[in-house]
Amino acid sequence: MSTPIIFSTFANDKDDHLDLLKEESSAIKSALVDVARKEYIKIEGEESLDLNELVEILLKYQNQLLIFHYGGHANGTQLRLESGNANAKGLAQLLGEQENLQLVFLNGCSTRGQVDLLLEMGVKAVIATSIPIADPMAKDFAAAFYQALAEKRTLKRAFLFAKGVVESRYENSPSIFINRTLGSLKKQKAERAPELEEEEEEIPWGLYVQEDQAQAIYRWRLPFYRDIGLPSTILSHIRQYVKTNKFLVLALDDMCKFNEDIHHQKWETIGGIDRKIDSSAYLNLVIRNFPWIIGSQIRLLRFEEYIQPSQARLEQLISTYIISSQVVYFIMLSDLWNQISNNASLQQRIQPIQLPQESNLLQYPFLEKALAVFHQMEEADIELFAPELEHFFIELTNEKSNLAKSIQFLEAIRTNDLMTENGASKCEQTEKALTILLKRLAFLSGYSMLAVRDINIDNQRFSALEYELDMGRMNAEAEHGLTIYDDATNRRRTTYSNNRSIILVSTEQKVHRFLNLSPFLMDKNTYKGGELIDPHLFAFEKEGVYHYISIKHGIFTALKNEKGTDILHTNMTDLDFQEGTNITKQEQALDFFEDEFEEEHEFVEEGIPIFAALERQLEQFKSDFARL
Repeated sequence: MSTPIIFSTFANDKDDHLDLLKEESSAIKSALVDVARKEYIKIEGEESLDLNELVEILLKYQNQLLIFHYGGHANGTQLRLESGNANAKGLAQLLGEQENLQLVFLNGCSTRGQVDLLLEMGVKAVIATSIPIADPMAKDFAAAFYQALAEKRTLKRAFLFAKGVVESRYENSPSIFINRTLGSLKKQKAERAPELEEEEEEIPWGLYVQEDQAQAIYRWRLPFYRDIGLPSTILSHIRQYVKTNKFLVLALDDMCKFNEDIHHQKWETIGGIDRKIDSSAYLNLVIRNFPWIIGSQIRLLRFEEYIQPSQARLEQLISTYIISSQVVYFIMLSDLWNQISNNASLQQRIQPIQLPQESNLLQYPFLEKALAVFHQMEEADIELFAPELEHFFIELTNEKSNLAKSIQFLEAIRTNDLMTENGASKCEQTEKALTILLKRLAFLSGYSMLAVRDINIDNQRFSALEYELDMGRMNAEAEHGLTIYDDATNRRRTTYSNNRSIILVSTEQKVHRFLNLSPFLMDKNTYKGGELIDPHLFAFEKEGVYHYISIKHGIFTALKNEKGTDILHTNMTDLDFQEGTNITKQEQALDFFEDEFEEEHEFVEEGIPIFAALERQLEQFKSDFARL
């Protein structure tokens, strides 16, 4: 299918000029620029269009048109175009023939009269106005609406977001504006039907939809992937020639659909000449484009001890499954927690949630629990931060789906003896099942997971306010690639997020809308100090103490904690990280100068827990979700 198009047109009037039409056009393009860059949509438009040109555009983009946006002078029967007016009846018929058209947005004065015609002709949804609209208000409403759509909000949520922006910004606005109307404001008011007199004077927009499809239309979103994965030639080459982890490499096909940058990563420059990387390096692309929490586990499958079919390989495949499932669960928990924190009434509708314990961690059904959270959010009409998970859970509930069958298989391996007599076959089946899960989680390659340590404000005189975020992206091929940005251009933002946290954002350049994954995911060096990002994953609670595991190893190895560095807990102090703090009593007796330094020893013995902030957050989580 061709790339969907959002088409906008604007028309001014020399006798009744609208100063902000160009600004509205720029604001819409700016809001959608990232979605267009990812090639999920195309933005097309003309700022001055006559009727003949409009007809040609509609024919040219037949069935590609996703949204038609008009800004300018209008009324209930016409839209002002460059060389005259477009009658509502004819325009409705032309737009109704666009099979994939989801929305007509008429951002002019009193366009409500055109709604019935558009709906009768088959247009699914219309945003129109009931009264004259102030020019600045029209611009701000449109900009906020498209900004929300670009952030993957549903049509209904985007409309409500734009409504809220205008309500908050224009609550005490003056009553005289340049208005979008074909006639004078006085005439327009006189012609209004009596039943419209009480209709939303301050917020004049209305969202109108086909009644029999209302719920589906309200939940519609902009596309968040493109149907372009790996070329068929590369897929065939992988299947034929790649011998190790070849099924895992195939996850790259789905990842390319959510992240167009991966296509560019398939090329390298050697001696000034660009050439495609060897397919043996494709697993590197899978590793570095998943968040490191998952990528680190896939990377281990390349190590010599895990390459050949064995119990070690089977364990690491299952470790990748468990940790990937944890990530999904913690995204859902963090999302739900955000929602109930902002809406106290939701707390009474949410079931209690308990954290994993040490005794049940390896058997904890993370995806089953995540699905239960999804159902609770669905029943409470809570929109997901990552809407791709809605498709994930819908498929998971279908017992006949490949995803459901794969999870059932992985669960059977996880909860029983890992190795059987036919080890090679079992490893291959497990890799296939894991690959199906990773393909469904490929959307995570289109998000950025960031470790944010501190935030500084730069408020110089006569300069725009900026924030410098001490942060780094959690994507790499190896641990040494996980660093905090040292280039100021990568640290500067016009907005900010939470600090001392790991956050998930749909685009790194806009951190104002983020999902805080702390305290479930944390960077040890945010609290301990250190240049590299050292991610740890919440593992379990034991006797009121919260434990985290390193992801440098698989979960089975980490839980053994043989070197004493794979498990952290919230009672640890600086002393726990100092050499010599594990001196035995016999060794202490040999210290002939103990009395000489007794005071200093007593002074440093009492340490302050360095993960106290995480403990407070987890206690708050338990408090919010443990009520009965």
